[in-house]
Amino acid sequence: MSRLLDMKEFGEAAPFLRKSDLEILAAQTVAFDDKPTKNIVGAWILITDPLCAGKKRAWIPDEKDAYIEVEIREIDGDKVIVETKDGKTYSGLFCVTVNPYKWLPVYTAPVVAAYKGKRRSEAPPHIYSIADNAYNDMLRNRENQSMLITGESGAGKTVNTKRVIQYFAIVAALGEASSKKGGPATKTGGTLEDQIIEANPAMEAFGNAKTLRNDNSSRFPLKQNQSERRRGKRLLPSRQCHSYTREALMIIQWNIRAFNTVKNWPWMKLFFKIKPLLRSAATEKELAALKEEFLKLKEALEKSEAKRKELEEKQVSLIQEKNDLSLQLQAAATEKTCRLYEDQMNESKAKVEELQRQLSDTNTQRARAQAESAELGRKLEERESLVSQLQRTKNSLSQNIEELKKQLDEETKAAMMAEELKKEQDTSAHLERMKKNMEQTIKDLQMRLDEAEQIALKGGKKQIQKLESRVRDLENELESEQKKSNEFQKGVRKYERRIKELTYQTEEDRKNMARLQELIDKLQAKVKTYKRQAEEAEEQANTNLTKYKKIQHELDDAEERADIAESQVNKLRTRTRDPGSKASPKACS
Repeated sequence: MSRLLDMKEFGEAAPFLRKSDLEILAAQTVAFDDKPTKNIVGAWILITDPLCAGKKRAWIPDEKDAYIEVEIREIDGDKVIVETKDGKTYSGLFCVTVNPYKWLPVYTAPVVAAYKGKRRSEAPPHIYSIADNAYNDMLRNRENQSMLITGESGAGKTVNTKRVIQYFAIVAALGEASSKKGGPATKTGGTLEDQIIEANPAMEAFGNAKTLRNDNSSRFPLKQNQSERRRGKRLLPSRQCHSYTREALMIIQWNIRAFNTVKNWPWMKLFFKIKPLLRSAATEKELAALKEEFLKLKEALEKSEAKRKELEEKQVSLIQEKNDLSLQLQAAATEKTCRLYEDQMNESKAKVEELQRQLSDTNTQRARAQAESAELGRKLEERESLVSQLQRTKNSLSQNIEELKKQLDEETKAAMMAEELKKEQDTSAHLERMKKNMEQTIKDLQMRLDEAEQIALKGGKKQIQKLESRVRDLENELESEQKKSNEFQKGVRKYERRIKELTYQTEEDRKNMARLQELIDKLQAKVKTYKRQAEEAEEQANTNLTKYKKIQHELDDAEERADIAESQVNKLRTRTRDPGSKASPKACS
């Protein structure tokens, strides 16, 4: 069924016949229950049974034949799709209805008119749709139709049967007249008997419907054992209806046969020709009736004219009374206006006093706000001076730190250069000494060697003693050199300790700078808060000033209104005095 159906013509029954698009989309997005099921779609069956997996043919349970043989086509996890050997039989259209046990507006006359002459795809599913399609197929296509209404006890079989018969009766009674007039009729004319007689062809075609309606024994199974007297009373209306329908059909058939018999008689043809001439007599009667009506209207016009003159005289007297009353009313209204103006003047005076009191309060508040603003300004100036002093301190400390850093860098560079220079000098001096010593030693050794060679024969012992003494001297020199190197290392360590002390001092200076920076930030935050408080105080003072100006303006307006009201009261008093002064001489005369 198309989703783009026009549901306006169904009226208040539209939400009960078809859900909205949002509800349909929400229902489509709901997940299905994944329980073991068997869904039959034509000749295909979906089996969620894992025992069928791994087989080509299997036997599955069936409601009718206990077990049937199937052929496995597809296996998807624990779901198996199989094909049955025997195809399924098409049984016709199904319309499932549920008894809501309450009245719903889905069986009204507008709903009947909406379903009349529509296809199944043009309207939501309804028992009227099935009935209308069956009715049209029977009349137009000359096809036999059958309708089965079944269900459990209390499901609404009898009520649905009545609805179908009602639909057939209305559609058969309306016929094609409604469509020719331009739209479906929503009301049926005539009594119940006339509708039954007019709907007889549909009842004759669906002859089973009467039996389903009147002889439905399953509807009341508990009443079959009651007395024959009560059963006869219950079946009496249906018997009367049946006999009346039969007699009505016989009368209709007799009238149709009689008309077909006499319509070709000469006097009937003469009657058909004379019938239009009878309208002239009716026209003369209408003219006489119109003349009588004209005379009656003329008499009524004369009476109404006399009554109009009488009413005009009464109107003149009423106008005079109205003028007198209006004068009295004007005098009373003048007095009332005077009293009202006096009350307004008193109220305006009270308002002026109240406004003056509010003005004095506002002035005091303004003075207090100004004092607070001055105090806050003084505190702000103190804070600003403190901040500027701290800023200067910070700048001086930062300059000192920079100078210390520069001095430290210079000292470290000088120490390093001095140390390197000293090392180089010591190394060069040591090497030079070593060179000289070695050269001297070589010369001495050469000389000694020569002397030793010369004196070898003279006395080797003395030479050996000299050499030993020379060795001892060299050892002493070596010890002195070692002592000097130790002293140099001690100096290096001393300079390293000095460098460490300077680095520690620089770290302490950095920490002090960080503390000072934090203190400066806190002071700046306090300054900002004080500035904000001062701005708020200034805004409060401005608002108080605007309120004061507004109150002053209202006070001026109130004074102006009071002056205007007082002038109007004086004018009214003078006006009320003038008529009295003029009326007194007339009274005296």
